[in-house]
Amino acid sequence: GGDLEILLKRHQNVVLVETYLIKSQTGEDGLDDYYVLMLMNGVPIKKFITVGIQNKDYTEVTSGLNEGDEIVYLAS
Repeated sequence: GGDLEILLKRHQNVVLVETYLIKSQTGEDGLDDYYVLMLMNGVPIKKFITVGIQNKDYTEVTSGLNEGDEIVYLAS
């Protein structure tokens, strides 16, 4: 046996996004920078975001997006 610690947190002011819409790239600091693609004048641009809790289906976006922002998916 072992100990099991369950942490419950209340998350406010986050936007829930389907995980497959979030992409990442390695930043200058060697860490992952997360972004989504948004259309600006018909051209997809990277919108960098900060993520919170994620699973295979959904990811919390804690900054960088607002409710109602439209993001797009472009297959790589």
